[in-house]
Amino acid sequence: AHDIQRIDAFRYILLFHLGGIYIDMDDACRRPLRELVTTMEALDPQSTHLALFPSAEVFGIHNNFMISTAHH
Repeated sequence: AHDIQRIDAFRYILLFHLGGIYIDMDDACRRPLRELVTTMEALDPQSTHLALFPSAEVFGIHNNFMISTAHH
């Protein structure tokens, strides 16, 4: 269990420092990611920091799919 927590923490650190898109290997895209990023940017065109991730039903967020700008 601790190894998975370390991997999760490393994923968050990488996204914070570099920004980018993370998708678990068992997930798939049905449409181009560029469409999603374009929509995300259009929702707040003045923002220099954006993040996108699915919410969890009970509490928190899912970490199987995340998009973030660097330092956000």
